[in-house]
Amino acid sequence: EESCDKASHKTSEECGVPKITPGSSRTPNPVQATAIGIDQYIVGGDAAVPGSWPWQVSLRITGNEPLSHCCGGVLISSQCLITADQCFKSGRLEVRNWNVMLGKHFKLVLDETEQIRYMISNHFQPYYRGFNETILPIPWLRLKQHDLALVKLNAPVTVTG
Repeated sequence: EESCDKASHKTSEECGVPKITPGSSRTPNPVQATAIGIDQYIVGGDAAVPGSWPWQVSLRITGNEPLSHCCGGVLISSQCLITADQCFKSGRLEVRNWNVMLGKHFKLVLDETEQIRYMISNHFQPYYRGFNETILPIPWLRLKQHDLALVKLNAPVTVTG
């Protein structure tokens, strides 16, 4: 993915294709147990091959480690990611309250590919209104319209995988 913006790519289909092909299996895959021991299997999905989704990020509330995951996001450049605006509600607006984990596969195990970055700014979609039923009376739309936030990281990320 590092060279997606360079002229060396012949087709646009090459951009965004993981270097490590994600695994696929139709039987439940055992995954690492959480601290309270309840998440033994992925429900309705498959365990990912380590390193196969290098642009996937975990947004975490600082101080609650190792169980601090709050929201997911997607890396869109080496120093920016996109996530949901709703992640920053309920008093969690300050960038100092967050860290961003990349390259993590197991929740409670130190992965050699993991990287930690910190937010230096976040920008919200001004039209996001959250759960306001008077503005969005249709239930399935309440969280979907304009639910975007852009986050800038303190340092560039090295994409692995």
